[in-house]
Amino acid sequence: MAVSNISDCSDVVSIYDYGNASEIKLVKTFSAADLGYDGSMPLKTCDETGKVGLMLSPHGTGTSAATGRVYHFLTGTGQIAVFDIDADVPTVKLIQTAGSGGASVKDLPGGRFVVVPQRGPREVYQRADGSLCQVGQLAVIDAVAEKVAAQLPVFYGEPTCRTSIAGKPYERAALQYAMPSPDGKTVFVEVGTLYGPPNVVAESRFVAVFDLSDPYRPIQLPSIPVGAGNDTRDHALTGDGKLLLVPNSLENSISVIDIGSRQVARTIPTVTKPFRVVTCSEGIGPSKPAGPPTLEHK
Repeated sequence: MAVSNISDCSDVVSIYDYGNASEIKLVKTFSAADLGYDGSMPLKTCDETGKVGLMLSPHGTGTSAATGRVYHFLTGTGQIAVFDIDADVPTVKLIQTAGSGGASVKDLPGGRFVVVPQRGPREVYQRADGSLCQVGQLAVIDAVAEKVAAQLPVFYGEPTCRTSIAGKPYERAALQYAMPSPDGKTVFVEVGTLYGPPNVVAESRFVAVFDLSDPYRPIQLPSIPVGAGNDTRDHALTGDGKLLLVPNSLENSISVIDIGSRQVARTIPTVTKPFRVVTCSEGIGPSKPAGPPTLEHK
């Protein structure tokens, strides 16, 4: 298992052996220096505060069934750190992207490709180096070739949007978690908001949708309107892959999206400020299953 620390330059990612759960062993610790940040210059210096160097800020991790590698997104530098944790001595390779910020790494079915929703480049905030209406980009990694397959700018709402979002309640809209359809040809990314002061009004009302039929040429499709939400709201795909549930934290509800039609089928009232959601059914099993559903131990 590879465990990351979001603000620790001496222990960015550590590899643990969980073969014996009663005797967990530390196998190797990767420091910032092990990742090439040796302090020789500001751009090669890791600093937890970001004042005299770079914040590596690993946040978001995934694995590939095709390679067995573990992928950690260094959100501060835009790099994907690829760990071979099964090697006698674990190794790491860095893949550079043009994006930054985020919280998710997700493999597509089969594991050949990995998608990384990134919160920048964007029009407003962070480096403010994106196009009008841009709220981030979707990076696609070829896990087998260990290279960037594509980097797709993502726009708020409609993919054709080129109207400024500055000064709007959704100017902080940001890509969050990715969820592929069962066939891997469509990817849904929940759009939440960047962190900000509690008195700042920030909301998003969309789920971004992408055509990944050709991972080297992804296409942003029209977004799906849902209720208002903020922060790092989650979503869950039912065990049969037919419905996507999206918490609307600012409206105390959940939008239920039909994957086939890519439309909201119904809206369910919930507790105050829902952010996380899971599903479970005796017939189809849990959402985000770790293995095949079973009733063996019921």
